[in-house]
Amino acid sequence: MLYLKQKSYLKVVAFYMEASLAQEFARMVQRVAKSFFDTFDLAKVDVSRLRSLRHFFPFLFTAFLSAPPSLQVKRIGSVSILHPSTDLFLPLWKEEATAVVFAANEKFAPALGVCMNSLLEHTDPSHFYDIIVLESDITEFSKARLELLVSRFGQAKLRFFNPKSLLAGRQLQKNPADHISMETYYRFLIADILPQYSKVLYLDCDTVILEDVAKLAAVDLRGKVLGAAIDVEIPALAGGLDPDLGPYLSKVIGLGEGEAYHQAGVLVLDLIKMRSLHSVDEWIGLAGERKYRYNDQDILNKECRGRYYTLPMEWNLVVDCNHRRLPIIEAGPYPVLQEYLEARRHPKLVHYAGFEKPWDAPDSDFSHLFWHYARTSEFYDRLLAMVQTSTASPGKESLLLRLFPRGSKRRSFAKRLFYRTTGS
Repeated sequence: MLYLKQKSYLKVVAFYMEASLAQEFARMVQRVAKSFFDTFDLAKVDVSRLRSLRHFFPFLFTAFLSAPPSLQVKRIGSVSILHPSTDLFLPLWKEEATAVVFAANEKFAPALGVCMNSLLEHTDPSHFYDIIVLESDITEFSKARLELLVSRFGQAKLRFFNPKSLLAGRQLQKNPADHISMETYYRFLIADILPQYSKVLYLDCDTVILEDVAKLAAVDLRGKVLGAAIDVEIPALAGGLDPDLGPYLSKVIGLGEGEAYHQAGVLVLDLIKMRSLHSVDEWIGLAGERKYRYNDQDILNKECRGRYYTLPMEWNLVVDCNHRRLPIIEAGPYPVLQEYLEARRHPKLVHYAGFEKPWDAPDSDFSHLFWHYARTSEFYDRLLAMVQTSTASPGKESLLLRLFPRGSKRRSFAKRLFYRTTGS
């Protein structure tokens, strides 16, 4: 009987029929199976004969089809079942829990582990945290490590959700001039994936958290759609360092002179207002328009213009990537520089935005905080191997990277040329 219950043997036949016929067939199988096994002594049968029972169900199904003379059957050569167990949404875990959403892939699983470790180290034991990872390729091995990490904290729950089927057939913009992955667009799906939630945090996984995120989630958005910190480089770049950026922000994004442009790596989302502003289908449709420089971040700034609540920069302190970001900020408005320097002294969340990551450059800006939490994470061994690989073979870069190094003036010029030729 246990042999017949194996699902792999029931996949031999796929059928679609009226409910009344399916119920009749089920009753027939029950009667025959009971009669058969009441008289069949499995203990006296060898394994090879037991294996022949795999044909038991198809045999009964064929017999059932041939019995009623009036039954019409349409035979199909092959059947493909895509995503047989796909979930369309995640239910509410605890109403009082703080929901924290990440989007990641297998490549960033170690960074996600460090980020989650830092988050959990600063949680309130009397509060609950619902951690949701949107992913499509994180291995079971990496998931097991993440689950082991979260299991040390009884007030937290970890859930994974694969949104790939929700994007089936969608054409999303992936700018070849940037390092944006498809996972960054998953934030547009959150409102549908979490239909019972009214407010969530979205965090990039290349971050380290130094304060209880429940405090960030509790921020009063004052009627705005979302909360985010400003992008500290944009004022200087739009002010003249990048001659094309100012007109682009004005014409494409619709920002007025001096109007804030926000960074999308840390978001407090009012999902009720997000749903009322655009449906998920509309958000994804916007993501398919090939006219944006900074992809999803541009879309949010355009569609949520005037609906942003500006978060303190300490909740999204972007690092001085390769020592190139700070000189740009210094060329911009002094109040922006002043807030940035103050946030560097007392950060609540450090964001390793840009091409330079602490697992590639262990001596980079604020990398000591990343490695502090890496040492007590379940990914420390993998991160050490990643560092050894990146430092042992620095010459293994693509021809494109050698010609246009990240952060170089040559690369910036090439990107501006790309934007002009593509109409962005």
